[in-house]
Amino acid sequence: MKSLLCTVILFSSIAYSAETLSQAPSMQSPAMMNDQAMLTIDAKSRLQDLLQAYDLLKKERGSPKVFLVLKNGEKLSPIVELTAMNNQTLLLVRYGTGQGTQLRVLAIEDLDSVMSTP
Repeated sequence: MKSLLCTVILFSSIAYSAETLSQAPSMQSPAMMNDQAMLTIDAKSRLQDLLQAYDLLKKERGSPKVFLVLKNGEKLSPIVELTAMNNQTLLLVRYGTGQGTQLRVLAIEDLDSVMSTP
């Protein structure tokens, strides 16, 4: 009787494990999830690209027309000045508001894009 009980428990445990594994999400790497490739970019390179894009747009469109779009959808405008911190993972943003010039420090992973209005 004791061995029958152990056998039932063992088979139940194996069946549960098999069912759990079949219902688990596939073990794809994050780079291949949802049929989209993930590109890893060095933080310093990303920040330098953003600063270069800002400078080019500022020359082309004029400073008041350049703005930052954050990952959360927020827009900071007009951008007065962008300054990279020494380790180039943070960006000091000086931008205009109705209350005057504001300062904000942003992590580069919070930045989505630099844009300009026509």
